[in-house]
Amino acid sequence: SLQNYLQSLRILEKYKSPRHKIGLVTANVGIVYFNLEKYDMAIDYYNRALQIAEETSDSSGIASAYTNLGNIYKDLDKYDQCEVYFVKALAIFESLGEEYGSANCLANLGALAKRKNEINKAMDHYQRAFKIYQRLKNDDGICAMYYSFGAIYFELKDYHKAIDQLNLSIEVARKILAGNSV
Repeated sequence: SLQNYLQSLRILEKYKSPRHKIGLVTANVGIVYFNLEKYDMAIDYYNRALQIAEETSDSSGIASAYTNLGNIYKDLDKYDQCEVYFVKALAIFESLGEEYGSANCLANLGALAKRKNEINKAMDHYQRAFKIYQRLKNDDGICAMYYSFGAIYFELKDYHKAIDQLNLSIEVARKILAGNSV
């Protein structure tokens, strides 16, 4: 898929396609490099996508680029940089009223806080994300948050609550799987 995206990017640039389309494909190239764990290349393409989003005043694209950069820095254990990008993305998504993007940023901030052993902060972010996912009826997000709650309670050695939350996660996962098999 990387070769296809790179070829698409060359074609879009050659025929002077709209900048926002070039930005989307550029971000996708970054995603492929991220998944291949070629972080330097991913950062380069995410920064290119960010620049295009800024040039075209695409606030959602800017927030997505910040989120993508935050995920890289999380994987690189550069937590301060990661948090800066997630907080910037969250502010943009909230200003746009993009609840799904906001919930994902909050979940990312929760995961980051958990990695930093800031358990109360992690729980706060997860609870905020959970409320949004519930409002959106987003079962994938709800499932992930129940799992995250379970992981935190396990960390706190509150095994009964951990089991309860993990069972809720399994219940929602089964619902998701049942819906996909129809």
